[in-house]
Amino acid sequence: MLSTKRQIRSVTRPEIVLLCLLSFCLGVSPSAVASPQVVFWSWLRDDDLHNAPGAVAYMVGRCVVSEQTVKVTPRLNKLILPPKAELYAVVRIETENPSMRTIEPLVSDILALVQRRAPVSGIQIDYDARLRERDFYRALMKTLRQRMPKQLKLSMTALASWCLQDDWLACMPADEVVPMVFSMGADQKRVLDLLKDRRLKVPFGPSCVGLRIDEPLSFQQVIKDADKYERIYLFSSKGWNAGLVESALSCIRSGLKNQ
Repeated sequence: MLSTKRQIRSVTRPEIVLLCLLSFCLGVSPSAVASPQVVFWSWLRDDDLHNAPGAVAYMVGRCVVSEQTVKVTPRLNKLILPPKAELYAVVRIETENPSMRTIEPLVSDILALVQRRAPVSGIQIDYDARLRERDFYRALMKTLRQRMPKQLKLSMTALASWCLQDDWLACMPADEVVPMVFSMGADQKRVLDLLKDRRLKVPFGPSCVGLRIDEPLSFQQVIKDADKYERIYLFSSKGWNAGLVESALSCIRSGLKNQ
C-alpha cells in the first residue's frame, strides 16, 4: 500500500534508542541534502517517509527460487511516500539450488512486481549470491537488462566482502553497485579498516554505499567521509518515521560540514 498523505504518529521506545544513536549530530539543519544524494531503503515493514528528500528505494516483493519453481511474495506493507519522490523498485532474491531454466520465469515475475507499483526510475536487485550461484546471478541480470524497459536504470546491492579485492562484479550489466556496509559479520573489521583510506572497490557507476542507521560503528565511520560518495542508501531495521528521517539527514549534514 502506497500513500503520499502526510501522517504523524508517536515515536516508540525502540525508535527513541535509534534517535539517541544518531544524537551526536543533532542540531545541524535536517533540510534536504544536496550532495551526496540520499536514498531511503524501505523493506517489508510499514514506513513513513513523507518528509524524505531525494529518492526512495522500496521493496516491491521477494522471489524465492528453487531448482524448478519461483515463489513470489508481493509487498503488502504500508508505505507513505513524499510527493514527487524519485522511486526505485527493489526485488529481494533468495535461492535454493537455482537452475538456469528458472531465469525467464523469474525475470517475468520481477517485471510483474515492478509494473504493479507506481512508476519508477529503476529496478534494484538485492541478492546475496553464494560463490556457486554467481553464474546464475550474471544470467539473471543479463536477461533482466534485455527485457526491462530501456529507460529504467538497473541497480544491484552487494555484500561488502564482494568489494574488497574480488572483481567478479565487473561483467554485471548494471548501472550501479551499492556495497552494504552493515551486518558484515567476520568481515566487519577488514572492511572498516579499508574504509579509513578509501572507498570499497566497485567496477562502474556512481560511488555508492549502503548503511544501517542503527549500526553506529560502521554508520559513523562512513558518514564522517560522506563526501566520498555520490549516493548514500540508508536502511532502518525498525522502520522509518519523520524523526528518524530528520536525524539521519542531520548526520550526513554534520559529516559534510566537518570535512
